Amino acid sequence: MRLLLTTHLYRMPDRPDFVNEIEALHDFAREWVRTGHEVSVFHAYMERESGAGRLKLLLPKRRLVELSLDGVRVLRLELRFPKAIDPLRRRYMAYAAARLSKAAAIEPPDLILSHFPIITEGLPESLPYACPRVAVLHSTDIKRLKKTALWGGYAGVGFRSRRIRADFLREGSWSGPEFLALSGAPPVPEGAAREGADGTVRFLYAGKLIERKRVDLTLRALSMLPPEIDWRFTVVGEGPEEATLKRLAAALGIEGRVAFAGRLGREEAISEMARHDAFVMPSSGETFGLAYLEAMAQGRIAVGTAGEGIDGVIEDGANGFLVRPDAESLRAALTRIARMAPAERAAIGRVARATAKAMSAENMARAYLENAASAAGIRA
Repeated sequence: MRLLLTTHLYRMPDRPDFVNEIEALHDFAREWVRTGHEVSVFHAYMERESGAGRLKLLLPKRRLVELSLDGVRVLRLELRFPKAIDPLRRRYMAYAAARLSKAAAIEPPDLILSHFPIITEGLPESLPYACPRVAVLHSTDIKRLKKTALWGGYAGVGFRSRRIRADFLREGSWSGPEFLALSGAPPVPEGAAREGADGTVRFLYAGKLIERKRVDLTLRALSMLPPEIDWRFTVVGEGPEEATLKRLAAALGIEGRVAFAGRLGREEAISEMARHDAFVMPSSGETFGLAYLEAMAQGRIAVGTAGEGIDGVIEDGANGFLVRPDAESLRAALTRIARMAPAERAAIGRVARATAKAMSAENMARAYLENAASAAGIRA
């Protein structure tokens, strides 16, 4: 089956200076290639800059890059346009469709999978291929959600989490086929155990250091733990909030217990999870949160936010914990984890691991494609 995935975010190993990438979409594409499908990706990268006066300088910068990643053909068109002129978005996306399809010179696909369909409105609709299209919505699409004729050209609509599905269907603007397109966990060796169980409870965050990840909330909650609890917190990642977080740790008097490890590769970050007891990310606006599932695959307790993308995968008290987005709720959950006997933490970790194993990358990619094809009235 020939598949074409369109998106404005995708893996960019050649551009570490670009922070707006997403691993989950490549995880899907890689699995589809592994099972015999032909996959191409049209990646319309959008770099928005303020200042309409720079329009003449920005418009010519339309760099086209082609990559082969794990057998997936990726064409990336780097577009730059002034942040203040959002109405130009659809024009840019139509241009991207023409440029990418001409450069790709691919056989007509059997199915187009349009991720971020509202953000990239104009891209999938302008492609010169007469095949079914399905839209797959992320949390950033929901922020722009409106009743629109956009959905008329789609055979089905997918959702990257249950929360996104509920928000979209609440609008009442879709009555056709719909499905979930959830991320899957990477394979991990059986029997992974937390190294160095020494009485110290070790918490971890791994991801971008940006405001919506609420690492500051975790620092505040940790500073409120009872004094008899011996804890450490490792922060893996980098981003614009790093300096602010370091200052906050110092102001709270906990800088000696907090280690900022910087940016690690994905495999290194996952390995780091094996050396900790719990993964903590009380984020907001989270589409799904693959890092939770990666931690659960390691048999670690994951702590997420109730009502966000991971809600429904994490079951509070069974395979992890869900908290309200406030320091007191998070403090209570972290205190509970810290006071558990190692055997109790291990028991929750086993359930977490079983959840992640059922939601393997292979299983989730297969389910996504089968459901998308069914919505489009074709066979995967």
